[in-house]
Amino acid sequence: MAATLLNLGNVYAVTGSRVRALSLLQRALDHFQATGDRHGAATSLTNIGNVHHERGDHEEARGFYERALAVREAIGDVPGTAAVLANLAVAHEFLGEHTKALAVAKRAQELFTTLGKRQDIASGRGNIAVLRLKAGDEGAVEELDQAIREARWLRAAPLLVRLLRYMGMYRLDSGKPALALERAREAVRQVEALSAGLGGLGDATSASARAEHAAIYGIGTLAAVALERLPEAFTFLEDGRAGALLEALGGRQAMDWSTLPAELRATEAHARRQHTAARADYETAIEGGGLDQRRKAAARLDVALQGLRAVTERIQREAKREASVFYPRAAPLEEIQRSLAVDQAFVLYAFCLDEVIAFVVTRETARAVPLGAAVDLAALIADVRLDDAEADPTQRIAQWRARLVRPLELAAATKHVLISPDGPLGYVPFGALFDVPVTLTPSGTTHAWLRGERRPGRGSKVLALGDPDYRGVLPQARAVYYRGRKLVPLPATRKEVEAIGQTVLLGGDATEAGLRNALGKERSWRAVHFACHGLVDPERPDVSSLALSAANGEDGFLTSIDVLRLRIPTDLVVLSACETATGHVIAGEGIVGLTRAFMFAGAPRVICSLWKVDDEATQALMTKFYELWNPKDGGAGLGAAAALRQAQAFVRSREKWRHPYYWAAWVLWGLPD
Repeated sequence: MAATLLNLGNVYAVTGSRVRALSLLQRALDHFQATGDRHGAATSLTNIGNVHHERGDHEEARGFYERALAVREAIGDVPGTAAVLANLAVAHEFLGEHTKALAVAKRAQELFTTLGKRQDIASGRGNIAVLRLKAGDEGAVEELDQAIREARWLRAAPLLVRLLRYMGMYRLDSGKPALALERAREAVRQVEALSAGLGGLGDATSASARAEHAAIYGIGTLAAVALERLPEAFTFLEDGRAGALLEALGGRQAMDWSTLPAELRATEAHARRQHTAARADYETAIEGGGLDQRRKAAARLDVALQGLRAVTERIQREAKREASVFYPRAAPLEEIQRSLAVDQAFVLYAFCLDEVIAFVVTRETARAVPLGAAVDLAALIADVRLDDAEADPTQRIAQWRARLVRPLELAAATKHVLISPDGPLGYVPFGALFDVPVTLTPSGTTHAWLRGERRPGRGSKVLALGDPDYRGVLPQARAVYYRGRKLVPLPATRKEVEAIGQTVLLGGDATEAGLRNALGKERSWRAVHFACHGLVDPERPDVSSLALSAANGEDGFLTSIDVLRLRIPTDLVVLSACETATGHVIAGEGIVGLTRAFMFAGAPRVICSLWKVDDEATQALMTKFYELWNPKDGGAGLGAAAALRQAQAFVRSREKWRHPYYWAAWVLWGLPD
């Protein structure tokens, strides 16, 4: 049991579900301590420290590392002691305790030398050199160079990437951008080689893996900007932006669930059966079991979910291998410019180490605009919210405009803005900040890729699903997917769906099976519209879900994993549900959640929401949007971005809905028209 909890906690830690990881690892630690397994306890303590370090809780990490160190030393585990010392040195470093960090790193280096572990020796040499450099000892530069040379000789790519990052940051801080740029270039080549060597990764794992290297692209960007090499700076930003999504999109057309190898289909079916059985056990435990039974059932359900996730990622890897897409290169600046209309501006916001930069690109020009310290902007984003209808939004919007819009100095002729947000900027309602239509895109390369993608001809009908019958959704399923909350009826969505859809799924017909059957009735849909409850789980983005009706053994929750299995031939998906634009924020990748899943499933554009939305205002907005975008008289209609902008203006014109809470949550991802 303890080993299972430990392994599962490690998996959640790798995939970014850190709160869940800490819970599982703590339970593993309790079991190991209760049984007197000191090796297991030391491993659990170390791994808990690692998760706290990843969360930025470095004091907590230091405490767990110190406890793990005491256990390792007590049982005479020299390799384990050396490894924990190396981690402890990093914790001291992040806390600014450089003298302590250096002393601990030297102790670790002595043990690594005794053990003869060449990669650890090279890594330790690099760590010590970095600490000496931070203390102002420039004589450590040669020592770091030696560690880099040894890592090259050992062909230790992960170590080499880390050491190159250290050297790049040092060269950048010391005012030598040309040398920093060289290191960043080499590091990027190593990252690409690592990805190709793994044969590609599934979307979620690839996104998390890329986040580890976000600093490299920041170093390259800042160095190239300092050298006034703007095309190269832009390429660094694009290389580090939404690469996992580009991989997934690149493999999408090669991936056909119906033609998968028999062995892989059987594996996927087995994983689904295991998940169904584990969920049934969990539901039974929730209904009448004791605390220990519920914990064990929850652990089994987590294991089953990880198995389902693993086979989904394996299928994605197969698709990428079939399409020869492992590490897509960024489109050059000139190609991005050619993909823009003459009246469009593309704005790529980026957190680069301690700074924020916006790259402003038009058909003819490109500029890098500094936006100040990253910590200041992050604090502003966290503090300024528009989802409170009682709060005056005037000052808040003015603050955002002053930091994010005014410095861009967009030309008066700009009629549409494409925005690639970075990290928490994905939660900013840009439609409330600009005076022209806005479309969000994961990257400029993604925009160009979607522009050039071959798709079925434009559809003419709207498939709309709404007002699900939630009476059949079991409380146990709500506990798994909806945090136990009650699913209240949404009667206003019935009017919404009837007003916009030619094919409608309402009440008890609004099921997963009903959706799958309806999707196959048209070669291509104009839109697929969901008007229902939505739940995005930031810790577990692959179980983020739309709540449909439950029937014929289905639980009623259409999760991101379920969406990945669908083929949705449509011009647009509309997620007319709460918070569907949110998810798990990953450095360099943006928000991983339902939006990406629907783009993978075939939608070149997705409309979704940033916060809990008002039922009545949403009905009015969506009805007006479809009138403008897909007129029932067969006219051409407006582009999606322009139609959304005008629909928001229509809602805003009503006095009771003037506040941005009622209309600004809605954002368009993907292609604007």
